[in-house]
Amino acid sequence: MTRRRASARLFVMALAGLLVATEARAEPAPAALREKSLVLSWSRTFTALSGNASSQLTSVAMLLTANVYVSPQGRVSSSFQQVNNFEDSAVHDGNAFLHWRFANRVLVSDQAFVRGGRRIIVSFDDGFDTCSLDVNYFTEGGAGPIIVRARNNGDVEETNNVISSTSCSVQQGNILVNPQ
Repeated sequence: MTRRRASARLFVMALAGLLVATEARAEPAPAALREKSLVLSWSRTFTALSGNASSQLTSVAMLLTANVYVSPQGRVSSSFQQVNNFEDSAVHDGNAFLHWRFANRVLVSDQAFVRGGRRIIVSFDDGFDTCSLDVNYFTEGGAGPIIVRARNNGDVEETNNVISSTSCSVQQGNILVNPQ
């Protein structure tokens, strides 16, 4: 096993351990947030180096949206959309890779990549009527570029990540059933 793969596996295991530890401390969804939806969006720019034969540097601009619903039972479901200039835009079942948990009036999702990951943090006011969004892309210890598995281009190295235009809103009802 290469050192790079060993490092990536170690990171994924550490992130999984963090998720398990955090899950143990996770709180149930607050009653005030049940049967409500969140619309989260942010813009992201980065430089991508594809792992395919051409290995070209590409400047990527991306708009990402996560629609999140908290059920009457407190379960969290989501869908995820990304629109960009690098590969075909896509809508994903966010439940496949966005693993949500509550703690201290905050909703958090962590997603591991081949190397590095993404953390989405949604903070709420006392009544859960408004929210703010913080999104971070990272690598373990800041070492090396983020590496993601792209649908059409194999592994892609990402550098120079800039997050901007974050937006968060709370609304009544299930946005996953009745999109606005």
